[in-house]
Amino acid sequence: MEVLPPQRSEGYEFFPGIGYYKLHTASENFVNASNICRNEGAHLAIINSEEEATVLTKMLQKGEYDIVWVGFHDPRKNRDFRTIFGTPLNETGFSKWKKGQPDGASKQFCGYFDPEGLGDVECEATFPSVMNFKPLPTLSLLGTNYLAFILSMM
Repeated sequence: MEVLPPQRSEGYEFFPGIGYYKLHTASENFVNASNICRNEGAHLAIINSEEEATVLTKMLQKGEYDIVWVGFHDPRKNRDFRTIFGTPLNETGFSKWKKGQPDGASKQFCGYFDPEGLGDVECEATFPSVMNFKPLPTLSLLGTNYLAFILSMM
């Protein structure tokens, strides 16, 4: 199946079997970082495997960064961390916390990644972020009802 590149491909890198990623180097708070991703047709990266964590680690090392926003948070402020799409963090395939994390601080409701694992921090902190773009299949799916296909992807 063919896939389309990101709407704005500047800075996105394709990692076979993993996806398209972009390191957004400007430091932003969690909400602003998420909005920047959305404006590019992407989202904050949600780590689903050790392989994906390795990709992010390599991106950080290449850019000489220590920590980046990724797509999980505690929206109900009850220590129940979920992806930005509402999936419990422990169901993503990767929930390796950095030693000492989450540390239970009362205002730490947003998630970050560094090469040692995941952590929680105040949402107003500012960090670079990693964007992930999941391209939609092209319309070259001959013989397939496109609407049924899209609905099956939801």
